Amino acid sequence: HSLLGDEVEARKRGTEEISNQSSVPQLLSRIAELQERIRILEAKRSNSNCQEDDDHAAISPLKSEVSRLRLQVLERDGQMSELRDRYAKHRAVLTENWRRAENEVARLDHTMDRVLLGLQSSPEAVASSPGLKNLLEELAGTRGGIGNSYNGNKMAGWSPKRWTNGTIDEAAEIETIIE
Repeated sequence: HSLLGDEVEARKRGTEEISNQSSVPQLLSRIAELQERIRILEAKRSNSNCQEDDDHAAISPLKSEVSRLRLQVLERDGQMSELRDRYAKHRAVLTENWRRAENEVARLDHTMDRVLLGLQSSPEAVASSPGLKNLLEELAGTRGGIGNSYNGNKMAGWSPKRWTNGTIDEAAEIETIIE
């Protein structure tokens, strides 16, 4: 592209020189120079045509590669869309499970409050049963009394294993007191 610009400039200079030159030998010299430039330009054009053929041969595989890569991008977009859908479904399921677990913990918290209140309201029954007395101490100690939330990490030290020492009779007593 700059070669063409150079030739245009040379032609302008040549035209100016021709108008300033008056001798025939100078004009013949200028004609020979221009013919040589024409020959060089034609050779370059011919060479550029060959190069264009080479470029076309090189471009064809590149176009195929671009098409293949576009297909890969479309496949990846489809996979990403599928993963987003799966993520949204899993998130919805996990959110629902979390909500249900929170409700269950709140229900158990309320039940423990009722048991603690029932035990505290029947001091004579608690005094007569060492198991109920231990249960009351456990519940009162871990919950800090009624009103503290089981669901607010106020359960430090509580373990279901600590309740396994009770008997079925003690469980029946607790059930009776609650009712």
